[in-house]
Amino acid sequence: MITFITGNKKKAEQVCKFFKEANISITHQALEYDEPSGLSVQETAQHGAKECAEKLQKTVFVDDTGIFFEDYTGFPGAEPKRVFQKIGYTGLLEKIKNGKTKKAKFLCVLAYCEPGKEPILFEGTLQGKLIPELRAPLGYDPENYVPFDRFFIPEGYDQTLAELRAQGKKFESHRSKACQKLAEYLKKHLE
Repeated sequence: MITFITGNKKKAEQVCKFFKEANISITHQALEYDEPSGLSVQETAQHGAKECAEKLQKTVFVDDTGIFFEDYTGFPGAEPKRVFQKIGYTGLLEKIKNGKTKKAKFLCVLAYCEPGKEPILFEGTLQGKLIPELRAPLGYDPENYVPFDRFFIPEGYDQTLAELRAQGKKFESHRSKACQKLAEYLKKHLE
């Protein structure tokens, strides 16, 4: 049995639902692990997966996600939560207003790891644009979304991620793309 490690309940629901629909059995466990500052999204995911696989002595995968504003190389990057905690919506919207292209992308990296082995990475991206305002649906609950969902509009849509998710609209997210790649790997290698 493969265990998905995250303390984020919403993320756990999304990922478990995806794998259930793909007919792959996984479990979920909330487990804290070290996320050192200064690493890339890939390095953070690798570090977390290896630490959890060794600690639990079972096969695990972790998710690490970053967002990258095209106008600012590597910003907010692999540490969006820390950046948000430091500068909040005011600082982020100021960056967006001062940017030229307004292009951005989410990057999700799933790191799959068996005890005693090196992690294998699966990536998914979601291209889009930034708007210099906060948009969310009525009854918006900030606990159910990452802050960036309120001003990121995926390519091909005219609503923010927060609006799309609240309406239950289906779209291929960065996380679902990474999950699809992991599912294909599991079906091929674990049959």
